[in-house]
Amino acid sequence: MSEKAPIGINSPIESKKTPDYPREFFQMQVDFAKRVAEVSGIPLNQALLEYTNFYSRFKIGRKIDASNPVWQEFIASINDKDISEQVYDFYLKRKDVHLEKREKKKFGCFDCEYQPEEECVYVHFGNREENGSPLDNINLSKRLEELKHMFEYVKNNCPKAKVVKGSSWLYNLPKYRRFYPPEYTENPKPAMRHDAGLSNWGQFLDKDMQIKSKESAVFKERLASARTLDEICDSMPFKTLKVEAKVENFFRFYGIN
Repeated sequence: MSEKAPIGINSPIESKKTPDYPREFFQMQVDFAKRVAEVSGIPLNQALLEYTNFYSRFKIGRKIDASNPVWQEFIASINDKDISEQVYDFYLKRKDVHLEKREKKKFGCFDCEYQPEEECVYVHFGNREENGSPLDNINLSKRLEELKHMFEYVKNNCPKAKVVKGSSWLYNLPKYRRFYPPEYTENPKPAMRHDAGLSNWGQFLDKDMQIKSKESAVFKERLASARTLDEICDSMPFKTLKVEAKVENFFRFYGIN
């Protein structure tokens, strides 16, 4: 069947150059990894690999591999003097590297990625709203329209899709959950004890890629007082939640015949 033209693709807001991640974003993760290493006894190098978003930010690849030459180059470049500055310098060195991207279709603030081997559609969200918060009531109808277009695309182009999955801190928010059919969000499950992706660390960044002061303050206060690994992981204001539901629930919810 012919592909329907999705809304949101190549819109002006998506063509803007993405700003750099702020230094504090890396500092927070270094502090987190140091506390993990102190409490758990694992080497700092391992904590930096498993508990930060650095591997992705350095554009090394999708599959985390401690033996990857780029990661090994990074590990060799750091010392105990000022790890956060060394991390940031390595990020600046790597930020313009181009990797082969997974095929995603953008529909306003939403992306979808179909994995045929799983017969699964993965839903992603990005703040591409030009005015106000993308979760505000004033933008509710726009978000629902974007999702309707997205699942029309799924129905027409991914006929074998059986399930829809998502993983993000955003599923803690009622304002975000209301965009989806209730079957999708009614039984969320926590991700692994610490998710090192932007689905977790992204909760500290606003639309302009600046650190959210309130969330950052909560994190720093909790991290400073944490005495166990569980307490360290609980220093995040929100946990990453995993959700899923059958694709038919989405067709019904958005009125797609």
